[in-house]
Amino acid sequence: MTILQQIRVVNAYPFRRKPKSGEYYTQPQLTAFYKGYFDGPIRFSDGEATGIQTFSLSELWEELKAAPSLFTEDASFIAREFADELKPLLQQ
Repeated sequence: MTILQQIRVVNAYPFRRKPKSGEYYTQPQLTAFYKGYFDGPIRFSDGEATGIQTFSLSELWEELKAAPSLFTEDASFIAREFADELKPLLQQ
């Protein structure tokens, strides 16, 4: 069973893009953020999600501090803005 809940819609979220030319630019996006609860471990099918990692919130903060270049700006935004929302069901 999976339960999803929309936690916020951000009008004009500053989404950074990098075209083939190699120069970054920011494009505002209407972006909805969701949280989800799953009744078991997260498993990915072969090749479905290559390179995806899962972290507890405390592990994510440690990784963001140690190697911020390994993450998109979205990861730090989500960790910062939604920290109170990102907890296992048993801790709520």
